[in-house]
Amino acid sequence: MGVNLPIRRIIFMDIKKFDGSEIRYLNSQEVKQIAGRAGRKGIYEIGYVASYGNTQNFIKEMIDIEDRIIEEAVVGPTEAILKIKGLPLREKLAIWSTDKEKVPYYRKMDISEYIVVLDSIKFYKLEEKIQWQLLKIPFDVGNSDIMSAFLNYMDEVFIAKRKDLSKPKYPFKSLYELETYYQKINLYYSFSKALKLPFDEEWVYEERLKVSEDINNILVRI
Repeated sequence: MGVNLPIRRIIFMDIKKFDGSEIRYLNSQEVKQIAGRAGRKGIYEIGYVASYGNTQNFIKEMIDIEDRIIEEAVVGPTEAILKIKGLPLREKLAIWSTDKEKVPYYRKMDISEYIVVLDSIKFYKLEEKIQWQLLKIPFDVGNSDIMSAFLNYMDEVFIAKRKDLSKPKYPFKSLYELETYYQKINLYYSFSKALKLPFDEEWVYEERLKVSEDINNILVRI
């Protein structure tokens, strides 16, 4: 999707995708974004969209769905919250979440995952600035395997005092294991970036590509 080439015809070979967390059907916006690449004014005045297998009705339905009007935006706490003294970060976030938003078209994000993370790392007794950096690491808090990997990295950095993180191990090739492994690669990357640790960027790129191919090979057989 990042290649801006004139294309006359788009063919959907599949209607599912692995989004880094799970395998799911393409949504309307994704179908429209991909299908919208067909045609180019002044080159291909008419663009064509096709799909493989018995998926034409699905593609048509996704294209025909009326876009939902966005009536509000979600806002989260900013780093300015760290300037408030006298309260632990957990309590400051709780107060922020209950304080009513003054602008009607904004709503505050759900901070429940932040609270889970803070509760899980309180043993390490970290500075608030480091706690804040850890909260910004995107990962599935509800996935016990990923949370375990996160806490393992906490031990590596704050107990063992490692200068870099261990890479996750390539699993057996069941679909769930591959999906989980992909998330662990992302965690390795995001944790390293958040704490400014050195990491193997080339390995991250190549490993993501390899896992994506393995997942797609499984999907075509389903």
